[in-house]
Amino acid sequence: MITSSTPLSRAIALGSSGIDEVALDSFPDVDAQLGFAISACVALAIVLWEYVTFLPDEIRLYRKSIWTTIPPYAFLTLRYGGILATFPVVFLSAIKTNNCQVAASLSQAGVVLVVVSSAMIFTFRTSLFWADNRMIRGTLVVLFVIMMGCWTALATQYRATPGPTPLFGSNCHVLPTVSWLPLGNASSALFFITTLIFTLLKIHYHDRRESLVVHHIYKANLVYLLGTTVTAVSVLVIKSLAPPSSALVLSTRCLATVFTVAFGTRAFRNFVLATVYEADCDHAHPYPSSSQLISHASDMRFALPPPARPPPSPECHISKRKTITNENCGLGTSKHIRLVTSPDRKLNASSDRELPRGRIRRTPCAHIPQGQRKLVRQIH
Repeated sequence: MITSSTPLSRAIALGSSGIDEVALDSFPDVDAQLGFAISACVALAIVLWEYVTFLPDEIRLYRKSIWTTIPPYAFLTLRYGGILATFPVVFLSAIKTNNCQVAASLSQAGVVLVVVSSAMIFTFRTSLFWADNRMIRGTLVVLFVIMMGCWTALATQYRATPGPTPLFGSNCHVLPTVSWLPLGNASSALFFITTLIFTLLKIHYHDRRESLVVHHIYKANLVYLLGTTVTAVSVLVIKSLAPPSSALVLSTRCLATVFTVAFGTRAFRNFVLATVYEADCDHAHPYPSSSQLISHASDMRFALPPPARPPPSPECHISKRKTITNENCGLGTSKHIRLVTSPDRKLNASSDRELPRGRIRRTPCAHIPQGQRKLVRQIH
């Protein structure tokens, strides 16, 4: 008889198979296997959802001539590496198969690709803050190489073998691995903590009062980097305390991959936005038609806000049939606009057509370039 203290997975197994608890005891860790399977399926579902969400940004990349730089390749590696890291885990946890070692090897290859590509994106993003300072970039590159070596060495140590067919889940069993398993997460934590410190050192250059757009871009990148750092540190703590081949460690690895992919892809879009914004400000475009990379559904939705019109200077006065110089009125051009005023009516400056009292006609200035046109008020 199943009591209230019976685990949920044990109750499901007893109710569906019709066997007693003695037979069920021959399959230990049913709860752990169930948790591992759920974590793997949820991780794969989230990664696939992320893939579909960012597919428009990926398509835009294919249409641009930006493939002479490394970040776009890292972005694609991160996206497809996330699928490679999570899809084989479903066979290790929920689907019965005889190719357990193949699934384990493919999964570890995907994990290495995810970690390396994410670190590469944050390396370029942080170097952009420091204007490609050689000391900063050299430090990050050294930590990056160490981290890549640690993760590659760990990936070769995973072994999985098929076993008896269980009541639930896969028949694959992940064999006990090396005791220095947390070394990879320790190297990742060291890299991301260092990157976070370098980013925080530039916080005073991104004041909200100086530029709202730059402040938003910097703050978004800081959130993504902080999330990746917390993920690396959390997994390091769990792997240091739990047995290396336990279901908790295996489940944590799947969820850590999800967070790394999510934050890394957003960091790449943030990097593209920062590059485009700086290029537009400097009137230099390293990416042809770079504005087309901006997606209104992402962090690239930030655009240059319309500049506030400065108040008229004392020299700028309005009277009947007076010609006003834009340079004196703060419009930034030497062109002239003639405004006609009357105490009883408002007139259009070009056609003298009478307008209703209390209304203001706004017409675009033809002499200002397209995309930066300002509205000229014809004032009563």
